[in-house]
Amino acid sequence: YTPNMSIYEGRNQSTTMTVFLRGIGQADPLWGVDPGVGLYFDDVYFARPQGALLDIFDVQRVEVLRGPQGTLYGKNTIGGAMKYVSRPATDTPEASVLLTGGEYSTAELRANASGPLIEGKLRAKAAVAFLNRNGYGRNLFTGNDVSDKDTTAYRIGLDWFPSEKVSLNFSFDHTKDSAQPKGLTRLEANPFCPLFLGAPCPPEDNLFDTRSGLEPKNGTTWQGGHLNLRWLMNDNWLFRSITAYRESDTENNIDFDTTEAPITDVEATYFDDQTSQEFQFLYEGAGNLKGVLGLYYFDGFAGGLVKNNFLNAIFGTTDGDTKTESIAAFGDGSYSFSPSWTLNFGLRATREKKTGRAFNAG
Repeated sequence: YTPNMSIYEGRNQSTTMTVFLRGIGQADPLWGVDPGVGLYFDDVYFARPQGALLDIFDVQRVEVLRGPQGTLYGKNTIGGAMKYVSRPATDTPEASVLLTGGEYSTAELRANASGPLIEGKLRAKAAVAFLNRNGYGRNLFTGNDVSDKDTTAYRIGLDWFPSEKVSLNFSFDHTKDSAQPKGLTRLEANPFCPLFLGAPCPPEDNLFDTRSGLEPKNGTTWQGGHLNLRWLMNDNWLFRSITAYRESDTENNIDFDTTEAPITDVEATYFDDQTSQEFQFLYEGAGNLKGVLGLYYFDGFAGGLVKNNFLNAIFGTTDGDTKTESIAAFGDGSYSFSPSWTLNFGLRATREKKTGRAFNAG
């Protein structure tokens, strides 16, 4: 329902996110490029798209901010930001279970529980999801399903209230995607099939079917945690500290020719880890001025290995990684001259250093 926004699965994985806002985004999940639209979960920036296409569970709301971001919080992004906000732990015991079934043997379980451990001082929550569905199509060469779903995820959280003015929130989540690769399909006959197979390869009758001869390797493991501190310094100032660490590992085979012949095959693995720290000072006084001042630090390391096979004659390997260190100061404020006239202003200064290593072999 958001105008000018497009979200879809990556080129061969069900949990790799590709998102565009107003035509700005990044479709390539390789480690050398950054997403054009930033994804945040509970105010933590996710640097890589692998595993970032979250199935909705334990989510209270989703916020979308279009246009460049950077003066309000976190990492600067050129296209916009998408924010997931999880359900908070509750003061009273609550639990819910959602079972979903449907076509293609869809079977999904989403469950969560929340409640106090120490009344008024400590509360906890837990959420889990098992998401399974048969494939929309089949690999007619191997008989395997393609474009299926097999995701297991959980999230736990603790809220501690040492005083009326201080609260700490800890959260940890883990997601594992074990689905088969997506079923890429041919829209026209592959002109190399007569050379490799001795017969033409017309498009399949079912749009979701394929005939890939490449090993159906696919999977992503993604996890991380964060600590969020809130301190109400006085009636006008709120201090926030957001400390986070995340990591992921992905393996993925892509058969671009969609035939059993080794015409254009790619084997790829990715890995990454990131550490971030953010401080925010939010001001909301009795007057007409409101705003935020902040500091942000990010340290990320991402890399992988890509093996290319073209026409079973040209082989290429790319091995590399990228280290990113970023530090920034930002501020954003608004001043209300009248109920119908408000001046908004913001500023950000960023120093970012990227160090890349690449090894290419034929």
